[in-house]
Parts: sequence; structure tokens; C-alpha cells
Amino acid sequence: LRELLAGDFELEIEEGTNHFRYASGEQAWSLWANHYGPAKTLATNLDDGRRAEFKQAMIAWHETFTSPLGYDQPRRYVITRGIRR
Repeated sequence: LRELLAGDFELEIEEGTNHFRYASGEQAWSLWANHYGPAKTLATNLDDGRRAEFKQAMIAWHETFTSPLGYDQPRRYVITRGIRR
């Protein structure tokens, strides 16, 4: 970002990690499939067989983030604010 924009913008960049915590892969699936637009749209548009495959894959993936208190998926983020010079 700095290489592309620093000549024209004053940049402030914050990097960090947030944590998606959930009790089970099934709970994570429910949150994604019912509340996150792209996943919800995809699940709705798949036929029953493909939706079941998608669900099982999402559950299995989310269950790879085990922690002592359930599941904890760390997610890196970058927030950038640019003010035109």
C-alpha cells in the first residue's frame, strides 16, 4: 500500500488479529450460512448434495482451530486510512 499510495496520500496502517470464537464447527457453519451474505448466497444456491458437502467441509475446516475453550480462529486484518495530500 505504501509503495502504491504514499506519494499521493498520508497513510495510517493498523495491523492486528481478531478472533472468531465458537463452541463447535456446527455453530460456526450456522453463523456463516445464516448471517454472512456470500456464504449464505452460496449455500442457498447449491443443490442439496452440494450444500451438504459444503456444510461438512466448512465444519471440518472450522474444527481445525481447537483451543482450551472450544474453537478460536485467529484472523489477521489490515485497516488503512489515507488522506489525500
